[in-house]
Amino acid sequence: MRGLSLNEKYDLIDDIKGHIRSLGFDVYQDWLEQQDDEFREDIFDLLADPIFALEEHQRMPDGDWRIWQLKMGRGAGKTHAASSNCHVFARDWFPGGQGILVGATVKDVRDTMIEGDSGLLATAPDDFIPHYNKHENIVRWPNGSTAIIRTADNPEDIRGPSLLWGWADELVKWRSEASFDNLMRCIRNYHERGTRLILTTTPKRTKQWLREIPNRPDAGIVITSTATTLDNRHLDPAYLTAMSKDLTSARAREEVLGEDLEVDGDLWNSDNLAQRRVEATLAPEVYAGTCQTRFLSIDPSQGKRDETGILLCGEKRVGRQNNVSVIMDCSTQDNIEVWTNQVVSLAQTYLKNGSRDYILLETNGHVGTADLIKMKLANAGLRLRVIEVTVGNKSKWQRAQEAFVHYELGRVAIYGYHQELERQLKEWEPELAKSPDRGDAFTQAVNHVCKAKAARLSPFMATGRLF
Repeated sequence: MRGLSLNEKYDLIDDIKGHIRSLGFDVYQDWLEQQDDEFREDIFDLLADPIFALEEHQRMPDGDWRIWQLKMGRGAGKTHAASSNCHVFARDWFPGGQGILVGATVKDVRDTMIEGDSGLLATAPDDFIPHYNKHENIVRWPNGSTAIIRTADNPEDIRGPSLLWGWADELVKWRSEASFDNLMRCIRNYHERGTRLILTTTPKRTKQWLREIPNRPDAGIVITSTATTLDNRHLDPAYLTAMSKDLTSARAREEVLGEDLEVDGDLWNSDNLAQRRVEATLAPEVYAGTCQTRFLSIDPSQGKRDETGILLCGEKRVGRQNNVSVIMDCSTQDNIEVWTNQVVSLAQTYLKNGSRDYILLETNGHVGTADLIKMKLANAGLRLRVIEVTVGNKSKWQRAQEAFVHYELGRVAIYGYHQELERQLKEWEPELAKSPDRGDAFTQAVNHVCKAKAARLSPFMATGRLF
């Protein structure tokens, strides 16, 4: 096709569609046969182009943007839009260049982004169908353009490549911001068109780092397109009718209308967290001194991509029961050598040597961690108990429910505001593939101090909800 800009192509597509609607396809085709060869070739090229089928909300913006976000309801057409426009990158914008496809897992990339009903193979023009090499994790187009395949569950694997464009899908399913950070560093090659990144996601339980993408210093110009499930006229009418019956719930507003809501979790939410908050008027060490007993609750990292949850907490005797105060969040992504040194330093600062203060350590699958901490405490001249916690057969969600019962009974106080910890608590739901490390340290502390009894809580466990 002649060197038309993207907006010129869209204008021509709108003109073609308008004439076809008014004249009918057969009459329009007869009219087209009477036009000059160059114009007729442009029209035939556009009719075969994947962008011809796109609705207005699926069209890639023209101009100098760096990130195009498609935050849309399920079935609104974001995958079709992204895959269609990846062909534009490969054929027209960056011919012979290299891009990247990133999904939450390998299965997501394969089943949705490449082989799905709206994936790259389904939306490719007949003369520009890419080859998907599963063994090499790469997609190759006929003109030499390529896209490597990576997954968000392995942030380190995204390091290294130097690329022109990318497509990242369903970011709400990504485990951490680290994968996105590395992706942004990869999209860096010089090109007269700049670098481009398409982001597609349903705004369900959106993480804060996703909301902050437009404010990142490396984001450049960010354009966001929104749409609802109801905007996709290619879906089954009966399905659309069913989806439109109740659009008032938070779930429908997120997954159908594509709204980015500050949705509260199944247990903790902004209101009940605020109700248990104690205004931080004292330094942490001073407030810790008002507690009868102080301790560090630790949930060790499961690997280099996880955090080690470390919370400074205190026990306060109220009547005949012990309550727990969460004083400070000291969680870290450092390796075991570094974070165990940090534990010793925190113990020296906030715990009383030779007292009833202690370290509360989850030891499931962490062989030798308790011994390492005991050795380092002894080397520092600290005489403190290390209480090892094993969780048995209870899931982390069940333990979170137990902690929430004590929380609702008023036996937990939160000293000051702890952004990441509270975010993890609000986002905690049964379907989470991985429980939050800070949240695990929190529930461990609450259940230990409050002496949760599983037998008393069994009615709550049966339904998966508390009330």
